[in-house]
Amino acid sequence: MKLTEWLVLYVRHKDMLDKKLVDHKEDGNMITFTYKDRNVVGIVQEQLEVVEIKGESVIATLHTKENVEYLANHWEQFTKHNDLTIIFAHPGRNEKLVIKPKTHATISENVVQGLWSLSQGVSYV
Repeated sequence: MKLTEWLVLYVRHKDMLDKKLVDHKEDGNMITFTYKDRNVVGIVQEQLEVVEIKGESVIATLHTKENVEYLANHWEQFTKHNDLTIIFAHPGRNEKLVIKPKTHATISENVVQGLWSLSQGVSYV
């Protein structure tokens, strides 16, 4: 399963109870999820990289050691965004690790060590 497909299914599944998701539109590696009360931009990146974030956004990336290391090395840049969620996914096994950098930075002093610990709970791609 492609990462784009996986993200759409994940978002639809998360909305099963709320039923606020109205539509989604794909444009390359970007997916706009339209809810009754807001829009969320989904960004699909097989290799994680810093991108311009505006508003509520979700980055879906493959759960690889390289991507976890990239997040650890660029942590400060990702924590600048209040409404950013990063999902490290293993689509073939339907496993994921969900990180909210701003929130995680607020509750933990040694985020990088904690990130590696959390990362061990999900299979690498």
